[in-house]
Formats: sequence, C-alpha cells, structure tokens
Amino acid sequence: MQSPPDPTVREKGNIGPNRDRSRAYALNQSPGGGISGALPCGLERLHVVRSRLTGDVIIGGCIPSHTTAQERIAIAKKTLPIPPMLVDLVGNALASMDGVIFDDLDACPSCGGQVIGHDMRAKRFAVMHDNGKEHTVRVFVKRFYCQDCGALCYADAPFYPDTRLASPIVDLCLLLSQQMPFNQVAQHLRAMGIVVDRGTIRNYASRDFGTIPATNLFGFLLPLSLLNLATFTLDRERRPIVGAEALAACGFPPAGRASLRGRGTPEERNQRNEQEEKEERES
Repeated sequence: MQSPPDPTVREKGNIGPNRDRSRAYALNQSPGGGISGALPCGLERLHVVRSRLTGDVIIGGCIPSHTTAQERIAIAKKTLPIPPMLVDLVGNALASMDGVIFDDLDACPSCGGQVIGHDMRAKRFAVMHDNGKEHTVRVFVKRFYCQDCGALCYADAPFYPDTRLASPIVDLCLLLSQQMPFNQVAQHLRAMGIVVDRGTIRNYASRDFGTIPATNLFGFLLPLSLLNLATFTLDRERRPIVGAEALAACGFPPAGRASLRGRGTPEERNQRNEQEEKEERES
C-alpha cells in the first residue's frame, strides 16, 4: 500500500524562480501586446524590468527568513498585491517633493491686477507611512498681495480648490474609488505608503474634478499626474526640483478640468485658506 505524500515536500516543478509566472508583476496589455493607454515619457523602462520580477507579491519586500510558518501566513493575509516597484515609484516621487517651493504668480486671479510678495506658507502635499511611522510631505507656496483689489492669493501650485492634499493624491483617490469601495481604496493607498482616511476619499469622490488622464500600469488604473511626477523625479539626476517643473509634471495648468483657483469671492477664499492653515498647524 502506497503511503500518502508528505505535505512538507514540494511537488516537482514548483521549485525555482520560474514557479507560477502568472502571478508575477505584469502590466495590463492590449490584445495586440502593447500597453493599454499612452504611457508618459520615461515609463517605457518599466516594461523592460517587468521580466525580472517573478513570484508572489509582498508589500515592502520579502517576508523575513527568521519568521515562523504561522507568522508568514499572517503577514501574507494582511498584505495586498501591490508590486514593490510601484510602491517605490510612488514613494520616491512623493518624498522628493518635500520642501519644494512654488512661488510663481503672474497676476491676481480675481481681478488681474499686479501682485507683490506677501509671505510663504507650508501646505500638506501628502502623508506617507514607513516602518509604522507617518511622515507629512510639505511644500511651500508663496502668497501674494494684490495692489488693486487687496486680495491675498496663492502662487500656482498642484492643488485643487478646497483640498488638503496635492492633486496627484486626489487623482489617485478618485480613480481607485471608481474601481473599489472606499475602505478598500484606503487600504490600497496605505499599501502604497500613502495615508488617506475613508471620509476624505468619499469627499473627493463626491466632487467633480473633470476627466482625469490615466493609464493602466501594474494592473491598476493610475493617474498620469502621479506617473509623470514619478518619471520627472527619476530623470532630475539629484538636482533640486523647481516648482514650475513639478507643476507641469502634475498636469497644471489643467485643460478643461477643475480650476486651480477656489470658488467664491476673494474674502471667502481667504477665509477658507486661513481655516485650512489653522487646521494644518493643529494637525
């Protein structure tokens, strides 16, 4: 009588780096074999390294070898299938924006009058987490005083009106919310190293920001604003990021999308800005 197979022994063919290539990281491809959607400049290189990526996906790298079998199973259940390359791509792009200055404004957005510099304000670009710790990525946006109407107005920066996170983060929230429930969006964002609560995601999803340019990458519909920013930061060769260049990478000025400027009178916008700054200081 033949003894039952030992469950601890792997079957032939399941050993080695080529095991189950179907679960390797892959770009969504069109029937013709190409990448669906137009990729921004520089992202073609991701298609080349795809063949090097094999095996199951674990966020943040491989499970440490010193963990027990039960611990590995628990870790695997808590991880989402986000390719580490995408995590690194997004994380590096957002982290590189820390401290970037936006200080360009041609004229008053309310009356078109001449503006002079007033002060510099810190704005939250994104909130990231790494190794269990949260880190706020902040940029600095110059405020101007209009000599004609007396309004205080911000320099051009990649922020939608009445939002407390940068436009690439808002775009990503909107696209993911079209593909899954809000709680799953928050989980996927956190798997990418981005912290956004479910209520904020729901708020963004209820608003109209216009059509978001996007493409399929790593099995997700991702905004070009974020991908362009990622490739821009990869190509800058460690030189300081200029605000105007980052603004263009994020897709501003937008064509047929939500205006950079807030709604309402200059006084109402100033009041909203002051409230946001107060909440930013308290956070």
